[in-house]
Amino acid sequence: MQSMADVKGDVGEVITASSLRNNCNMTVIRNIYLPYRDHFTEIDMVAIGRLGIFVIENKNYDARVTGNIRDKYWNVEYSRWCSYKLYNPLMQNKLHKQAIMNLLSLYDLLNIPVYKPVIFNDKGSVNIKDGNKYIFTLSNFVATYNSTEVNILDSYDISNIAYIFKQFSNPSDEMRLYHKKLLDLERCKC
Repeated sequence: MQSMADVKGDVGEVITASSLRNNCNMTVIRNIYLPYRDHFTEIDMVAIGRLGIFVIENKNYDARVTGNIRDKYWNVEYSRWCSYKLYNPLMQNKLHKQAIMNLLSLYDLLNIPVYKPVIFNDKGSVNIKDGNKYIFTLSNFVATYNSTEVNILDSYDISNIAYIFKQFSNPSDEMRLYHKKLLDLERCKC
């Protein structure tokens, strides 16, 4: 059974994926589990478009998020009385990008640009110092992507790359449970 936070995260991912498909003409694959070292890492979504591959860490908060790109944790403030620390999603996405690069090396595709943005929904506010190149609201990401006139990949390339990632999406329930247990163990170490 999913927690309320998991459901909210899934809703945010659906909204982001839909917007990237409809407004940026990107192919989006969600919930990708890639081997990394001695375990698997879960990637919220990979979007493939004319500019390259986007390894996206998606956040769905109706809150104020503050911090610095170098901080290990960012502050998420829902109100004056309700806040918590969020592990820096840029650090999380750094590992995800490495797993993607490992996969691309198997297919001799290291020449394709790979970006690692963190995309927040448009409901909250995001103020991350020095994060302009990496942290986006969804509407800001769409506008930035569409204002870039470069075409690196064509529709054939995009389809072939998407095929590779689709092989690692929609994991079994056992894989999801195993990954969740590893995350829970990791959180207990803090």
